[in-house]
Amino acid sequence: MSSSFVYKSLFLVPILAVVAMQLSFGQSVLSLNQTNEYLHHLCLNRQGTYESGSKYARDLNNLIQMISISILGDVVVFSGDNSIYVKLQCRGDSSTSTCRSCLDTAFSGVSRRCLNNKGRIIWYDNCVLTILTFHTYGEIDYQNNFYISTQRM
Repeated sequence: MSSSFVYKSLFLVPILAVVAMQLSFGQSVLSLNQTNEYLHHLCLNRQGTYESGSKYARDLNNLIQMISISILGDVVVFSGDNSIYVKLQCRGDSSTSTCRSCLDTAFSGVSRRCLNNKGRIIWYDNCVLTILTFHTYGEIDYQNNFYISTQRM
């Protein structure tokens, strides 16, 4: 073996070790960020309620299925005199499957916490699900918000 080959090999081993450690660290950080912890919810009583099994309830379930299939961000359906506006916002580093899972968890969670409320918002670590009777596209909602401390980060 030539001395230049030994020198190159000895030089590459520490570099490869550092790269391997960085990749391992990167994976552990990504896995830490993929929790789906419940954070907060709001039941918007002023938007009214609906009956289980009603056309509104069926339309809402259909909307959630449409979002789950395509992972659209903003979907609207008109249900007679009632409009349903559903908006799903997933974290930018969430995969499609993580976003879909968060939607399922959020819809189930908000349905339990705000039984039959037409207006409701729920925050999870990976997504925010908003269901309203009016459209807010392009508007900032200053009334229905939630603040979280970043102290633990």
